[in-house]
Amino acid sequence: MTVDSVPVVETVGQSTRVRLCKNREFMTYWLGQSVSQVGTAVSYIALPLVAVIFLHVDAFALGIIVAAEKLAPLVLGPFVGPLVDNVSRRALMLIADWGRALLLGWIPIGAMLHVLSVWHLPVIGFLVGALTMTFNLAGQAFLPRMIPTRALADGNGKLEASQSVADVTGPGIASWLIAIGGAPLAVGADAVSYVASGCCIWRLRTRDADKSRERRTHTGARKHLVAVWHLTTSGFGMLWSDRIFRTVAASRAVLNFFAQFQMSVYFLYLVDSLHLTPSSIGAIFALSGVAGFFTAIGSKWFANRIGLGYLVVAGQSVSVLGGILLASAFGSTLSAAAIILAGEVLFAMGMAMYGVGYSTLIQIRVRDEQRGRVSGASRFMIAAALPAASILGGVVGAAFGPRMPLIIGAAGMAVGVVGVARLASALRADDSVPST
Repeated sequence: MTVDSVPVVETVGQSTRVRLCKNREFMTYWLGQSVSQVGTAVSYIALPLVAVIFLHVDAFALGIIVAAEKLAPLVLGPFVGPLVDNVSRRALMLIADWGRALLLGWIPIGAMLHVLSVWHLPVIGFLVGALTMTFNLAGQAFLPRMIPTRALADGNGKLEASQSVADVTGPGIASWLIAIGGAPLAVGADAVSYVASGCCIWRLRTRDADKSRERRTHTGARKHLVAVWHLTTSGFGMLWSDRIFRTVAASRAVLNFFAQFQMSVYFLYLVDSLHLTPSSIGAIFALSGVAGFFTAIGSKWFANRIGLGYLVVAGQSVSVLGGILLASAFGSTLSAAAIILAGEVLFAMGMAMYGVGYSTLIQIRVRDEQRGRVSGASRFMIAAALPAASILGGVVGAAFGPRMPLIIGAAGMAVGVVGVARLASALRADDSVPST
């Protein structure tokens, strides 16, 4: 059985309105996600600054630190998907939240005790990346248990909107915390946010689908490596058998590789090459988050009119334009900041459109017992080369300066538009709804 056995719904939520604000389970889950996303937005700025300002690392070391977090999907991605399909997703989300709280909580403690070292950051980054991947896969597969199918685009849009709000408020909070107690204190705030998110997950009453049939199928198989390998890799077969998922995953992998090539030294580029201050960097991320918020809020409207597939295409295209602008910043500090702001705005809008469209496609198109494996395989394909991109970006930045990885990344993202065009052609050629 492939993912094609579930119909595609290109128009979502037109016929029946579902008021998610009256759904207690979703509202509790949404609250926890909103809090943790604010904390993550704080760490997004604070953690690199711990390395750059507090530990005084160079471009190569920063590339290694950034690569460590991206290494988790490459090493563990194929195994997490089957885990999500065979273990309580609610329990996995609890472990992921509280595990990340413990790991990130060590950074301010280690800094206060004067024992925080550079090598702690890649280790913590890898483990946090693994737990984040586990939470995201489990949450994406668990959401259809909480809300009706016709409300999935709306629910994913609200979650993306929370991410955009976090992008608005997180940088300001990070700047304030860094000014008061330094970057390690700001990372500690992220640890507290994961505790709050875990408490919200703990309060959920929704339970997973009955997995007894899956357990009976694989209980004996676990004793045989061949059967375990089949279970681990089955998500790739499901993903590759679907033309739409196969195309979007391949095109996104190209775009993500070169976007990560840019991000490997991005903060060094902002500080050393463009001479932006932490407060101005925070303001740029905050303003771009506003654009992402309104884009996510309007994602249901867009999905109803152009379809989920074309929403994914539009998101990738807009993200590419943002990446090109980031590499094009020049002139005075003010003009460079304006160009960076425009690039971040486009990137935030593109990511919001892509995130809502692709998450909803998977939730609608893939059966409950397969979602973890298909999502895990997709994330593995998209993220497999990101550690190499981070390291290569760090090497290029150390050799030729922080701007060069931005230029190379922008050129590569532009090449990735070919994949997006391929996806658009595939969608036009495959408008039929698969039969059950």
